[in-house]
Parts: sequence; C-alpha cells; structure tokens
Amino acid sequence: MYVFRNMRIVTRMILAFSGILILAICLTLISTREMSFIEGHLNTINDLNSVKQRFAINFRGSVHDRAISIRDVVLHSDVAEVEKAVSVIKRREDFYAESAVRLDEMFKAGSDITSEERLILQDIKLIETRTLPLIVQIIDLRRNGDQFAAHQILMNDARSLFDEWLIQINRFIDLQERMDMRDAAWNRENLIY
Repeated sequence: MYVFRNMRIVTRMILAFSGILILAICLTLISTREMSFIEGHLNTINDLNSVKQRFAINFRGSVHDRAISIRDVVLHSDVAEVEKAVSVIKRREDFYAESAVRLDEMFKAGSDITSEERLILQDIKLIETRTLPLIVQIIDLRRNGDQFAAHQILMNDARSLFDEWLIQINRFIDLQERMDMRDAAWNRENLIY
C-alpha cells in the first residue's frame, strides 16, 4: 500500500483502470469459453439427437401404419379395399426408406454416434429384414385368394415382429431423449449466472 501512496494520482488511476480492463478481458474469455461449451451441447441436442429422434419417429409412424394396413389387407373382403391398404403400405414403406437413408448417412458421417445407438439401429434393421418378406407374402396370399393362410401368417408371425419392431424403434427414441436430457442437464449445471 505504501507504494501506491508515493505514486501520482494519474499513475494510480492508470493502474486501477488497467486492472479493471484485465479483469474484464479475463471474464470475457472465460464466458466465451463456457458459452462455446454450452453451444456445443445445444447443437448436439438440436442438430444430432433431435434429428435422429425425428427419423426414428418417422420409422414408428411408418411401421404402425403398415401394421394397421396389413391387418386391413387380411380382413377386408372387398378387393378395392385390399388394394387401397396395399398402396398405403407401399407409401409408408417409401417414407420409411427415405428416413432410413438419411439416418444411415448420419451414422456413416458422424463420429458422435454411440455404440448403443449403433446396436439399437442394427436391431431395428434385423427385425425389418425379417418382417418385410412376411408383408409381401401376406399380400401375395391375399391377392391369390388365400385369406386363411394370410391370416395365419399375420397372427402367428407378423404380429409379434411388428410389436418387436416398434419396441426397438421406441428404444432408439428413448435413448435420444435421454441423451438430450443429459446434455440439457449439463448446460443447466454449467451456466454462469
């Protein structure tokens, strides 16, 4: 303190303002760094997890609609209604394929994909490859007039596969939601007030 008393007032003011300026610069640098971390987590939520979740929701809607439509294929006695249900199945299959291609592109390009995500997506694809041939088989049987055999395949095989398919898709959606909540919690804990 004695040193400051011997300084001229101008020198003391310069030192005081310099100290305040250095503190302001330090606070700015720290805040910028923290905001960069927060922005990174928000980008993960918005640009990755939410997009993957959207594709999975598209999957779920498509699978659900196809399950209802394949039931209609089996149960309708009117050929026109059967064909109407088949066209719904085709449209929903195309919609699913669009989402699958885009999700696969994200998985190929991204290093931010977890092993759990890869495993669940692999399970979804496995069930899809087991279910799609049954859909084709049911439609073919129904078009050839064998409603009983189509009904048997639907009840004995396809129904449980559709259920499992939806369960795996919901696992993927739930995982994305948990990842979003984890990143949001990190942001809340690390915000500077």
